[in-house]
Amino acid sequence: MRYPEPQQLYPELPDPIRRGGGFIPQTRYFNFFDGVQEYVQLAQPVTLSGDYSISALVYKIPGQDVRVYGNSGGFTSRLLVNSDGSVNFRADNSGSQLGIDAPAGSIADNSLVSVEVTRAGSNGEIIVNGLSVSSGTVGTGDCVINQLARQSTSVSDGSIIANVRITDNGTLIHNWAIDDNSNVIADSVNPLGSELIVNSNWTDGSTGSGTASIDSGGVFTLTRTDAGNVGRLDQVVATTPGETYLATVENLTNSFAIRAGTTLGGAEDLDMIISSPGTVDVLFTATASTTYINVRSTTNNGTTTGRAVSVRQATGYGTLVNPSGGWGLFDKQSDGDWLGSVNLWSGPLSFAGTGWTDNNDGSYTCDGSQTANTEIRINDRVSQGLEYRCAVNVESIQSGSVQCRAGNAASAFSNTTGIISDDLIPTTADPHLRIIGDASFSGTVDGISYKQLLRSA
Repeated sequence: MRYPEPQQLYPELPDPIRRGGGFIPQTRYFNFFDGVQEYVQLAQPVTLSGDYSISALVYKIPGQDVRVYGNSGGFTSRLLVNSDGSVNFRADNSGSQLGIDAPAGSIADNSLVSVEVTRAGSNGEIIVNGLSVSSGTVGTGDCVINQLARQSTSVSDGSIIANVRITDNGTLIHNWAIDDNSNVIADSVNPLGSELIVNSNWTDGSTGSGTASIDSGGVFTLTRTDAGNVGRLDQVVATTPGETYLATVENLTNSFAIRAGTTLGGAEDLDMIISSPGTVDVLFTATASTTYINVRSTTNNGTTTGRAVSVRQATGYGTLVNPSGGWGLFDKQSDGDWLGSVNLWSGPLSFAGTGWTDNNDGSYTCDGSQTANTEIRINDRVSQGLEYRCAVNVESIQSGSVQCRAGNAASAFSNTTGIISDDLIPTTADPHLRIIGDASFSGTVDGISYKQLLRSA
């Protein structure tokens, strides 16, 4: 199935959708790869020379492959889950194809499954949900990984991959949560380095009549007339050639570029235009021991403002390549239950029957004028056989009752105010989401949420 555009949700912030369902936010995330050349490119390859283990949580879509990790050079270091649920593990980059396989059906469809591969000397093992499903002789050369959800040029066809962990000779060296905070994939085992930007060290590098200034809170103001009259701020930082750095900046108004290079005002390492309000993270690789950071206006005949320029070393981070509207954040709610945090109740809606009014603030009022059941509907959001958790807050009710429905599966009708919440599994091909008021319902509902519920095996 295809998810709507992602929304950025942070575990420490209240979420009205989760409030409507009574859920407590947690901090474990994973990503849906929808098979449109979407994958994670690691900033620096991971090389494993001795004993190691690599584990991940995967959710296999029926008939699809899951490429958990691989190497863009086409080498054999890889972990693949094939469409029939068999597993293919190649332990090194020798090209010998010496590895092991687990039989078809080892990975079930529509279940969140723990998959781990290990190498101890020349012995390899594939472990699914804590149980060994295959073992044998594997290659002992270096295992080199630089991609997640991709092997060589082939991406995962449609899958969920979470919490990829790598242990090298007994030491945990990487843990990628793969969330949608941004297109940058954080490695919790390798925290960011210290801040390199010092607010007081910015200098005015403006050209012509362009101007640049920054206040004590880090808010900068740039003006620009044209390409010859550009507001620009410069700062020089010490870097390590070949290391990866995370640059973060917030756009407040209009358009500007953040750049990094080997010369004053240069952009050899990074040149990114930021045109929309909000905070942006981007990775770049330093090519010299001295790196020149600058922000410059790209808005002709206008004033640009931004804030919070930061540059920190980011060893082990990665970049989500080709993100599309099909990927979204998921989080763990309780043991065995994983919910899609992207609310499927989004997009064009329609009314079937009479009485409903869209209040344009996430709430809907039914005036009771209908003579039969009446519904609000969003089309083409659910799939037969999958499980969904619905929630709706009945804000007020004067008469009648209301229910939520996913396909042909429905909660019980309720005639009281408060939250209706139920887990629903459609058993027919009806793909629509509905809020249904009965023939006498009069009242207001809000906080509508429909999220796919994944049960870990």
